[in-house]
Amino acid sequence: MVFEVLTMAYNVRQWDLVNMEKLSNLSATIIGCGAGGSLTAIALSKMGIGELTLYDMDIVKDENIGLQFFTVAQLGFNKAIATKELCEGFNPNVKVNAYSSEFVNQTLRSEIALAMTDTIESRDCVLRESENSQHCKLYIDARMNPKIVKVFTVNTKNKPSVDKFRQDFIKDVKNTETPCTARGIIFNALLSSTFCSNIVKRYVNNEALPKHIAFDLVTGYTIMDL
Repeated sequence: MVFEVLTMAYNVRQWDLVNMEKLSNLSATIIGCGAGGSLTAIALSKMGIGELTLYDMDIVKDENIGLQFFTVAQLGFNKAIATKELCEGFNPNVKVNAYSSEFVNQTLRSEIALAMTDTIESRDCVLRESENSQHCKLYIDARMNPKIVKVFTVNTKNKPSVDKFRQDFIKDVKNTETPCTARGIIFNALLSSTFCSNIVKRYVNNEALPKHIAFDLVTGYTIMDL
C-alpha cells in the first residue's frame, strides 16, 4: 500500500508547475550517460517523463564515483545500464531503454534528443540524426568544463536554425578536451542537468525555449538567449 501511494504522488509538489500529462507521454533519448547525461536522466525520471532511451558504451570506473551519481556497487557496469537501474529505482513507472553501444547510424524515435557526449564529432552525429528523424523536434546540447556550463537548444524542424548551429557551434569549435581529471566537479554536472531538465519542463509547458544558456562558475555571470 505504501508503495502504491508513493508511485501515485511521488512528484505531487510539481503538479502545478509542469504539464504532467504531456511529460508522462514524452520520450527523450540521451546520448552519453556520464556526469551530465546520467544526472539529467535521473532528474527527468523523478519529474515523471514517460520514456527514456540511453546510449553509452563506457563502464563505471573509480574516477566516476566522485563526479557522477553511480554507486560503488555499480563499478564495472555499463553506464547506460547503470543509469537505467538508478532511474527505475527512483521511478518504477518510467520506461527506460538502455544500450551499451555507440550512437552511430541509429534511428531516433524520441521527441527530444540530448547530446551529452565527449566529442564534437559525436554531437554532430546526434544533430544529424535529430534533423533526419520524423519524431525528433528538439535537440539539446550540453557542454561543461571546470569553469563554464553551456546548454544549447535547436528546433530540428527549422533548417536555417540547424545549419547556423552546426556552423557556429559544431564546425567552428575545435575539439580540444581538457584531461579527464580536470573536467569538473559534481556541481558542474548538477548545474548542467538542472538546465537540461528545465528546458524539458519549458518544452512541455509550451514556454519559450532559450537558444543558449551559459553560466560562468568563476564570475557567476549568466547568459540566457531567448
